[in-house]
Amino acid sequence: EYAVPLIHERLVQDGLRNYVSFMVAGGVRTYEDVVKMVALGADGVIWGTAPLVAIGCDRNRNCHDGCSRGIATSNLIMQNLRNVEINSRQIINAFLLMQMQLIRALAGLGFKDIRELRGRHDSIQWIGLKERVDYRLRQKEEHGRLRRAAELAHEPGQSNCGVAAVIGTDPVPSHVLDEALHSMRNRGMDGVGVGKTMCFNDHPDHYAFRILVKGRLQAEIEAEAGTDGPSARQATRAYRVELAGWLRRHALEPFFEIDGPPDPAECREPYKMDADGNERDYREFGGPDTDPGDIFCFFVRARREPLEKFIRENLLAAPRFAYIREYFPEVTADNFSGHEAFLDKAEDLFVFNLSRELTDRFYLHEPARENGAVPDEETVALLAASMTSAPVGDQRPRLRKVAAVMSCGRNFGVWKTAGREIPWETPASPNNIIHVRLATGSVVEQMNSHPFAKLHTALTHNGETTNYETLRQRVEQFGLPPQATTDTEVASLKFHLLAEELEYPDWALFEAFSPTTGDDLSLIPAEMRQQLEDVQRVEFTSSPDGPYQYLCLRHLPRRGCTERVDLKDPADLRPNTTAIWQDDSSGRPRAFSVIASEEQACRRVYELLAEAELVDSPEPDRVLVTNGMINRFHFDDEGKCTGYEFIDRYGQALELDAPGRHLAADSPAITDTDRVDAIATASDPVAALRDALPELDFPEVAAVMRAVGAAEQPGGRRLDALTSLVDHLRSWDTGGKATGSLVSLARAAVNDLVDGLAHTETALWRRVTFGDQDHGSPADAGLQTLIIDAPGFEPEGTDPRLCLAAYLGRAHAAGWRRFLLTRVRGQRLLSTAVMGRSDTDNVVMDIHGTPGEYLGAFMQGGLIRCHGNAQNFTAMGMHHGRLEVYGNAGKVCGYASKGGAVWILGDIVDRAWTNSVNDPRCQDLEVNVFGTASKYCGESLMGGDFVFAGLEWDGQGGLRLQDRPFRGTKLLGGASRGRMLFFDPDDRLHPRQHTPGRIKPLDGHSWPFWRDKLEETLAFAGVNVQQRDGAATIEVGGRTIELSPANCR
Repeated sequence: EYAVPLIHERLVQDGLRNYVSFMVAGGVRTYEDVVKMVALGADGVIWGTAPLVAIGCDRNRNCHDGCSRGIATSNLIMQNLRNVEINSRQIINAFLLMQMQLIRALAGLGFKDIRELRGRHDSIQWIGLKERVDYRLRQKEEHGRLRRAAELAHEPGQSNCGVAAVIGTDPVPSHVLDEALHSMRNRGMDGVGVGKTMCFNDHPDHYAFRILVKGRLQAEIEAEAGTDGPSARQATRAYRVELAGWLRRHALEPFFEIDGPPDPAECREPYKMDADGNERDYREFGGPDTDPGDIFCFFVRARREPLEKFIRENLLAAPRFAYIREYFPEVTADNFSGHEAFLDKAEDLFVFNLSRELTDRFYLHEPARENGAVPDEETVALLAASMTSAPVGDQRPRLRKVAAVMSCGRNFGVWKTAGREIPWETPASPNNIIHVRLATGSVVEQMNSHPFAKLHTALTHNGETTNYETLRQRVEQFGLPPQATTDTEVASLKFHLLAEELEYPDWALFEAFSPTTGDDLSLIPAEMRQQLEDVQRVEFTSSPDGPYQYLCLRHLPRRGCTERVDLKDPADLRPNTTAIWQDDSSGRPRAFSVIASEEQACRRVYELLAEAELVDSPEPDRVLVTNGMINRFHFDDEGKCTGYEFIDRYGQALELDAPGRHLAADSPAITDTDRVDAIATASDPVAALRDALPELDFPEVAAVMRAVGAAEQPGGRRLDALTSLVDHLRSWDTGGKATGSLVSLARAAVNDLVDGLAHTETALWRRVTFGDQDHGSPADAGLQTLIIDAPGFEPEGTDPRLCLAAYLGRAHAAGWRRFLLTRVRGQRLLSTAVMGRSDTDNVVMDIHGTPGEYLGAFMQGGLIRCHGNAQNFTAMGMHHGRLEVYGNAGKVCGYASKGGAVWILGDIVDRAWTNSVNDPRCQDLEVNVFGTASKYCGESLMGGDFVFAGLEWDGQGGLRLQDRPFRGTKLLGGASRGRMLFFDPDDRLHPRQHTPGRIKPLDGHSWPFWRDKLEETLAFAGVNVQQRDGAATIEVGGRTIELSPANCR
């Protein structure tokens, strides 16, 4: 809208308008867009995406990640999906509809020819940007108070949206997972669930056949009795116990040997208890319409007769199980009893199929002749008949939900509800996944909550899958029709099919879900490339399409291992952060791997694990973002962990540094107090501690930090010293001590110091909390610092009483210009952008903790220092200023930036500085990254200077090169300007990584500029740059590498 009328008017002024055809493209999707463009001065428009959508495109310009429709592909098999004649008619029809709409629009405007519309600005109404902004600000000011009052009057319950998972060598208490989800609270729908393995260790060899029983809802019983409370709950429970007994007799005992008490009441899993030891009311976990029913757990094994009948009539005869006969060609109807592996597989499939049939008969469908609430003998007969593939007669959707199988695997369980909190007290487990939100686009119903469980697998999903139909067709080929019309259900079925029934190897499982295509495939070793393409020929069309992240449980009871499989889309569209803690120094394996949509959830999990004494410090050893991995843990028959491994998506072991010794509760007492005092009182205590650190033990290090915090020095100087430890300890030689434990000591020392500054130096510091927000006004804004203790503030919002970002705006309006934020946990938009409508060049903000998304976004000046990792959308829309991140940053950093200086002491993920420009009206765009970036970096970039050092610190403070200075592909895709320097002494930057970009030699004119940039980046990270014979060098992995044009790209 901005450029078209300017070009049109200039052509008119120069007398060239009738000699030039002015065509417009990009974002033209409807006839209204055509009218607008022509009225603004265009002669016509060019369509790109629209005709592709008309013939079935669902990738929307992401062709490089693979086309499941056969449109943009060189695969001859995929091309057969296209019918040229039908596709031509589809395109013609789409444009004919557009043409007819355009004719009607022209008639409404009083024109007979579209050429009469050209340049007629008066024919359209357009509210200017300034008017729109002013209107919104005025509306916010006028109605903000009324809106807040209305929100308080109709306050909704907690409604989270996020996924998290924890796997480790020891069982994890259930409250840890609840807290993880609370750390990611965000807008979304109700519905929460958790999946666990190794959770029924008293019956490890039995299938935990767990049936959700409803029949009648408690609200119905309350309405009939005219009362609620304990008596109604008792009546409901008695009814469901009776119904569970009926199901046991008629639906389970004919097929299973059941181990456990015969009374179903003793098999019921109770709700969580209140302070008096009574089960809480179901409405406390959700609402009046989210009765979660009752779960009854039966430990079962298949009876011999029905199992053998299933084998003869299904596994050895039915087309659905043809692959079984291929896997066991030596097995026949006469000898199957002598093949143990075959019998194990048969029993698994028997249990799984019966669980699906039971759910279908008692929860999803009912015979067309059945009108009652309680299933009758005919239903039982249909259930038995279904095991032999007999016709089941006319069916209709079941209106009254009677019973469904919640989970049925060995030592495996799932709990889920349509409410906001899991009603049951779930057992501690070493392998857990949890999710809050109902399946995308689904009916608000309990069984549509995540995880979706099968036999020994369960899957949670963050995102959406656009090719539901092709996924459904794939699983239906194997007789697995989905039991819910959601993308997560079909994804979970495919995962079960490939991981459990077909038993794909690790690398093939990933390739079937997230294919490696295009330039990414060219980076794979040639010997493996053919294998990946072989899998794609079978699975490509049914690989999930769209933005998704799957966290999957897979339990392998006969192999003695349990694992979490982290799958994500090949375009890296969904965020995730993995945090790993390890300690093998005690003689037994100890490790935990936590993954969540947002990093503060990982951090909160480790805080709780430390409180439970499952880990020695709340700081993880490694925080990373991967394109998929397997976390596999091995256990013996007694449930003790015997080992673990981390595997990448190509089946290769992830080699992680041994972290060293962690802080232990029984660390020896301090023996040399004089050495501690000497370090703390040195002229430069930080340098003295660095020199002495290899010889010190944890108690001595903690004592030095406490002494530095209590020294007779100005508070700002003490804080700078301790903060430098938080920022740079990972680059120090620790003498075999785990860096994570050292950093946690430094963070604790910073918090202790900051908590007391407002009391000891009242003229320079003022401290506020969520409960005490009285900040007043500073007497000297250039000297006084406002300390904000962040716990309690919401992650987002507009009310300064509740939201930290809004509170920063209010404090700025009161005159504060220096801010110190402590214990930050996921609060978003911590930036100078919230501080009014003008430049904020005199603002300084230090952030300790884990800020949420949009750190430094839309900065209008000033300095922000983040003493830890940042997350997605860091520096988005930045105008000018300086942002320093002493750790990693997330996805889509710097999107649509105009300028500013950004320094990152770690890695960034995909789509960094997409659509950014070096705006001449702003500060120059300058980005310095100590580590690397992944896919799509600099996409559609329009200026700026970037440095990627491609370095990292190992577990003991040694500097080393990463595998590649750029981890992904599609570098500078669609970019028109911009310069990037990669430190690449081993020449690991592959040409297919930067196909759209052009390497320019570094000559005597350009090298001094880039040398200074590179040295500044290294100095920011604390790397010692030495001068030898007039050349700058650094020590990397035992090598001396010169900072020279030959070692850079």
